[in-house]
Amino acid sequence: MVGGHPYLIDVMSIREIRGWTPPSPLPGCPAYVEGMFDLRGSVIPVISLVMRLGLERIRDLPAVTVVIEVSGRLLGIAVDAVCDLVTFQSGRLQPVPAAGGPAARELLSAVVEMDGQVFGLVDFERLASIDTPLPEAARRDFSCAGAAQ
Repeated sequence: MVGGHPYLIDVMSIREIRGWTPPSPLPGCPAYVEGMFDLRGSVIPVISLVMRLGLERIRDLPAVTVVIEVSGRLLGIAVDAVCDLVTFQSGRLQPVPAAGGPAARELLSAVVEMDGQVFGLVDFERLASIDTPLPEAARRDFSCAGAAQ
């Protein structure tokens, strides 16, 4: 659940589901990057899915961080809740409606209707692309390829 709405995450990309721990700030990143935390020796960024999708928060803080693997990289996704495991045939997937805003068209790969609810299937390859240039002063001190790496 994100902003009171159901979304789908491919279970094969999930590495771990953790209770919410406020991450450390990661300066110079977009507002939807909550920060970073250490996962057994690997520092990973945490993205607020509610902010990335342009939804309104229904809670002050996310309740859960879902750690996923995208293109060999770990990424934390801050969500309101993880509710259930669902199975459906890929033939039930439909294109994202053209009326959806830019975030919907860019970050959802498909939608599916189940039991009267429409679920968005999040495209984490696109979601994980955090292209934020470093401030000039930071570039002089060290080199960094990006917050998501």
